[in-house]
Amino acid sequence: MVDWGSYAQTCPYLQRKDGSGKGTGAGADRLNGTNEREAPQNSHGSTSSRCHLKDKKFKSVFFNNRKKQVTVEYVTGKKVTIHLGQLGIKKNIRRAWIDSETAKQSIGFEFSDRTFDFMPYDQPLALIGDPDFLLQTHIELITARIKGEIKEQRISKRYVAERLGTSDNQVQRLLNPKILNKNLEQLYRVAALLNLRFEIRLKDAA
Repeated sequence: MVDWGSYAQTCPYLQRKDGSGKGTGAGADRLNGTNEREAPQNSHGSTSSRCHLKDKKFKSVFFNNRKKQVTVEYVTGKKVTIHLGQLGIKKNIRRAWIDSETAKQSIGFEFSDRTFDFMPYDQPLALIGDPDFLLQTHIELITARIKGEIKEQRISKRYVAERLGTSDNQVQRLLNPKILNKNLEQLYRVAALLNLRFEIRLKDAA
């Protein structure tokens, strides 16, 4: 089973100023060493939504049992090669294919013992620490937490816009996880308005 928490080398997140807050998780179904798919959960135990990444669909997949490697190419042209051990695969791969049932967003594997498993589009990106993946994941974590607090505290977005001295549309853009070009000053001000604080942790890669 993959530990999603070990992927990010930099991990900005939000906490309540009293230290009681928890962030939410992000990810997708991933290889777990069995023949079943396992959905990751956020800190509240619910299944997380997938990232809005441009590298979501696979174009091709190749594997080499001798080198114990699998190489995937996305429709964007990005190629990623990962060791089978990173995926928890200890068996030889007999067959690999792009899964049409998930709109080409996962890779299916059949192993030498005729068992099966699947790899979602974001797992290779997470394993190599792809910058686009990490940035999108962090943005989703931050915006999801802020939007959750706005809803929990019953604060209107119009009120937030007034306090920031900006428009409702700008607040909508600020809280849209698909838009990566964020105004950090405004995010900090929104966090302060919600009695939240940013913390940035840098840790060794696993």
